[in-house]
Amino acid sequence: MALYEVRLRDAKAVAAERRTESLKQAQAEETSVLEKARAEAAASLGTIRDRVAKEAADARVLLKKQAELLSVDISEKILGRSL
Repeated sequence: MALYEVRLRDAKAVAAERRTESLKQAQAEETSVLEKARAEAAASLGTIRDRVAKEAADARVLLKKQAELLSVDISEKILGRSL
């Protein structure tokens, strides 16, 4: 009976050690996956910000041109002649 208890205690110790090691590996893998996801998200966000900034600049240029044309049209209608 004593031999059985010793073997059982040893088996439990080995199982606990394996469980602890598996948990450490899982935590390391989780950290790695999260870091990779954060890096990908940051890169994606940077790309999106750049695209939005370019689109905003393009829109400003377009709106400025349209405003100039509109102001000429309005001025011509008010003055009743071509500028």
